[in-house]
Amino acid sequence: RFLPDSNLDDVATQAAIRDLTLPTSVLGTVRAAGRAGYQAAVQVDAPTLIVQGTDDIVSHPERTRELAQRLSGTAELQIVDGDHVLTLLNNGAQREIIQSIQAFALQQAQSGMPSKTEART
Repeated sequence: RFLPDSNLDDVATQAAIRDLTLPTSVLGTVRAAGRAGYQAAVQVDAPTLIVQGTDDIVSHPERTRELAQRLSGTAELQIVDGDHVLTLLNNGAQREIIQSIQAFALQQAQSGMPSKTEART
C-alpha cells in the first residue's frame, strides 16, 4: 500500500514515483540507526508500550519482540492487525491502539512515576 492516498492511475503521480531518487547511503544510515537503537535498548529502564503491526514488512514483528525483550524496563508489546503505517488503519485496530495507549498512560500515571521535573530534583 505505497502512498495510500495517492491516485496511482494518475500519469503525473506515476512520473513522480518513477523520478523519485534516494541515495543508497540512506539505507546504510537507517540500518546503522536501527543497530544503535537495538544496542542502546538495554539502557532503557522506563516502562514502554510498543505497538506493532502483524503485516509490517519494514519492522518485522520478530525483531520487535527481540527489541522488547532487550529493554531493561517493563515493556508491553501489543501486536495489532496492520502494517507499518498503523495511523492509517481503518480495520478497527485504531480503536484498539488508542485504548491501549490510554490504558498504558493511565497505568503509568497511577503507578506514581515521577514527572521529569520531580526526577531532576
